[in-house]
Amino acid sequence: MEKTITADMTAVCKRVRTMSEYIGAKLLGKDPAAYERISAIEADDEMLSGMVPGLMSKLSGSLACHSLGFTISGTTITLALELSKGHTGALLPAMAEDMKSYLVCSLLSEWLKIVLPGAENEYGGMAEAHAESLRRNTSCKSKPI
Repeated sequence: MEKTITADMTAVCKRVRTMSEYIGAKLLGKDPAAYERISAIEADDEMLSGMVPGLMSKLSGSLACHSLGFTISGTTITLALELSKGHTGALLPAMAEDMKSYLVCSLLSEWLKIVLPGAENEYGGMAEAHAESLRRNTSCKSKPI
């Protein structure tokens, strides 16, 4: 059965900005210019949004036979999934949250490659953990009664 999960690109970019501000603020004691250099601002959303299709292609490809592809319409990112008939729909909200978290961590990792080289690995690992969770959840089935 075909199901879709969505994420809002505006919310994803806002979360990336918030997290980059936090990382910059944490480094203020060591580097007084860190906050200004590391923090993404609203003007950076266009660049961040431009990275989303590549990241979604990577995620869609990693889901193998479960992914029917993705679309981006306006600010809505939609991932179409082919799930077994025994799949419980109860996991769809968690799967949507994993997709959003994957995008946030991946974008933050890409952003840090630019502004703070060497710090991106932690967020790249988190992104992969969310992708793995999404992969596991696509294969879940409800127990037969």
